[in-house]
This record gives sequence, structure tokens and C-alpha cells, in this order.
Amino acid sequence: MSTTISGAGCLGALGNSLEDHLDSLRSGRPALRPLSELPDSPAGFDDLTAGWIRPRSLLVHRKWSPSSAAALHVAREAVNAAGWSSDDLAETAVFLGTSRGALAGWLEPWPGRRDFNLLAASNSLASEPAAAVSAELGIRGPWHVVSTGCCAGLDALATAELWIEAGRIERALVIAVDLPLVGPILDAYRRTGLLASGDGPGMRPAEGAAAVCIEKAGAQDLAQLLQCHSISDTEALVSSGRSPHALRKLLHSASTQHGVPALCVAHASGTEQNRSVEREAIESEFGASMPVVEFKSRTGHCIGSSGLLELALAQTGMTTPPLPPGSLVFKIASALGGKHTLAAISLPS
Repeated sequence: MSTTISGAGCLGALGNSLEDHLDSLRSGRPALRPLSELPDSPAGFDDLTAGWIRPRSLLVHRKWSPSSAAALHVAREAVNAAGWSSDDLAETAVFLGTSRGALAGWLEPWPGRRDFNLLAASNSLASEPAAAVSAELGIRGPWHVVSTGCCAGLDALATAELWIEAGRIERALVIAVDLPLVGPILDAYRRTGLLASGDGPGMRPAEGAAAVCIEKAGAQDLAQLLQCHSISDTEALVSSGRSPHALRKLLHSASTQHGVPALCVAHASGTEQNRSVEREAIESEFGASMPVVEFKSRTGHCIGSSGLLELALAQTGMTTPPLPPGSLVFKIASALGGKHTLAAISLPS
């Protein structure tokens, strides 16, 4: 059984909506720049290229944390695109994916925002964006939070899909958000050896958020989420001996069920290790001729929100090479903690 992707929203370095992102991709407009150009940027990262949300006022909310403000922005866009009514929303469930939660604005003061003491404890919770979206949009269904590193967005989508398949809910609002451009988070990535320096290989972090509305038995002329698949990878922690075995097994399982995809959207974190493992897994399973695209060279690495944001872009069918209607696409996400997640979608027909 498939579920329909009936609406999507994006917020990131490429713009403040899904259409902004698509326009930026079409025009080739650059989005990544030296982090030192960001006002009040963390010190000590002058050689780091990154992506951030503009204007900064989008992340400043009197009541909610910066992450919650970003989640609200994309949630409203996705719901409006889906055309859900207040009655629909009342019965909707919310699934949030995030890697770093509400650390932005809690570890360090957030520029331009005054503390709101009554919600100080709430603002520090990784789950606050899910609660904020439910409160502001009049959602009375359950909300859940998934935190699985860079797989978080797709894993939140997978959890929502399971709830719909089980008949527990008719529709779900899936959100992913991460704002990693704060000193302690960047320092942890740098000490791990993941950050790019100058033009060299490595991760170029970026702020980002995305939301998708999925529902049972929606319009067939929209993109369809066929199924999400996941596998653990005990060699995916920091190790020079990583193998493509687990990812290839995941690709094989998904293609056995759905067929060979017309396109793979790679995780493509920017690190040399991820590049080599991912390329070997895809080529060994599908051959060197399999078309592969990546978005992070344009969006930056939005950490836990990257998978859902890139799926939101891919499900529009705006890819290079262009694909015919109804094409099967695999979107891959890989987490440092040791897992891979894959979302199989069919493009609008």
C-alpha cells in the first residue's frame, strides 16, 4: 500500500519555500558562503562554508525556540499545499525528526531573541517543535519525535507511514528541523574530522527544515510514498574500515520489492568516506550507469532535516536528468550512529 504526498514545505539556504528551493536549483543561484558572513556567527570557523536561513527574523519567535519557529514555517506551507481543513488537522498526527533538537538557542543565546521565562524549560526540549506545531495549527492527534542523526527526517516519515498502514490515522504531518550553526555543535563535528576546510572534502553544515503531508488514498496524480526501508550498519561509526555491505543489502531489499529505480538521490554528506561507500554500494547493486543525484552541494548538509528536505525536492520530479511521470526514485539517508534509511517514492503521474 502506498501513501500520497499531498503537500510539502521547505526552509533553508536556498529559500523560504519549496518553490524558492526549486527556483534556486534551476537558476544555479549559490547558497553556501563563508560562515563568517553570518552576523553573530560562532568564532573560530572562518574557513568553513555553510548555509543559513534568511531573513534571521524567521527564526525569532517570542514564545517558541528557533527550531520551533522553523518547524512552524514549513508546517504551514505543507498544510496549505495539501489543502487540509481545520477538521482534517484536528485528526492529524505529527511526527518530528531532528538530530540536534533545540540546542540552537539553548546552548548559546539566540541573536535577536529575548528569553521567555515561562517557556524556558520547553524551549530546551527536542520535542518542542512538535508541540508548537500542534498547538499553533489546532492539531489534536498524537505527536512523536525521532532522533536518529542524519536519518531522522526519513525515519520520522517511516514512522508516520507505519501508523497510516496500521489504520491508526488517516493523515500525518511529518516535520524535520536542524539548526547546527552554533559553536558547540560545530566544534564537535570539527573534532570528529567531519567538517570541510576551505574547498576540501567534508561536510558543509546548513540550517534547514522541511515538512510533508502524507495521507491514505490521496490523489493518484501526486507523488506516492511506496515504503521506507532501514538497516543498521555496525561499521558506520567513525572507522577507516567501513564497508558498503549494509547499504547494498538495503538497496537490494528495496529493489526486490519495488523494482530497479530510475534514479537514486544519494546521502552525499560531502565526506570522502561516505562518498566512496555510497558509490560502491549503488554501483555494485545497480551498475555504474545508474543515475545518481545529490543536493547537499547546493543546500548544505542540514543534518537530521536533510533527508526529508531532499525528498521534498525529489518528489516534485525536478531532477537532472529529468524523469518520466511515475518513475521510481530511491532517496537514501545515512547516519553516523550506524544506520541507513531509504524512502521509495513514485513521481507524480
